[in-house]
Amino acid sequence: MLRLRSLSREAAIESRRKSRELETMAEREKALWGQNSRLEATVDLLVRDYRNTTEELVDAEDARESLASVLRDVTDESRAKSKELERATERQHALEEQNSRLKDT
Repeated sequence: MLRLRSLSREAAIESRRKSRELETMAEREKALWGQNSRLEATVDLLVRDYRNTTEELVDAEDARESLASVLRDVTDESRAKSKELERATERQHALEEQNSRLKDT
């Protein structure tokens, strides 16, 4: 009988220990699920930021290409105006020389 009580007490102690272990494991599992949820949310934010940054980079590249095109157009127009001004200056000098010769005669 004494042996039966001792075994019963040991079984009750073991049962409480196993119960505490199960509670601890459940708490750990709950904490891991919470951590997993936070990590998933962080990954979602990082993916969204990456996509936004990628879109911004594409937009910036498009804007750069557009500005480069405008700069080429302005440069070409400036060169054409410069040549036009040079020809007008040459004509003006020629007319001034002609006018000077006419005055001398």
